[in-house]
Amino acid sequence: MGGLNVPFSGRRRLDRTPPWYYAALCALALVTVAPLAVMVFNSLKDPAEIGRNPLGPPSMPHVANFLEAWERGGFATTMRNSAVITVGTVLGVCLISGLAAYALGRLNVPGGDALLVYLFVGTTIPGQLFVIPLFFLWV
Repeated sequence: MGGLNVPFSGRRRLDRTPPWYYAALCALALVTVAPLAVMVFNSLKDPAEIGRNPLGPPSMPHVANFLEAWERGGFATTMRNSAVITVGTVLGVCLISGLAAYALGRLNVPGGDALLVYLFVGTTIPGQLFVIPLFFLWV
């Protein structure tokens, strides 16, 4: 193991994380998970129980809500259409991006470095930065 001249004393120093870090993380986790839990709870209740107890767990799970939503929303057709579009998109993206990656990686393409920088910058900038200018453009 060359290069490191650090003596090994046999004991490791354990870094102690302050307890309030864990308290803050638990509070953030609760704030994040609580709305999701309420949504799941309400999906398992009948309408009368939602009115009586909107935030608590269901007294008796009511699974018929999912069947009714599936039929009313026409989710069978929607799921089939979504699957066809998703599979087609994934196959197309994999084919096109694979060919482009090969060309940019192996061939000496003029402007290839500039295109790689453009792709890198475009993927590192969050999409939310484009929302406000697009909103003002549309308004």
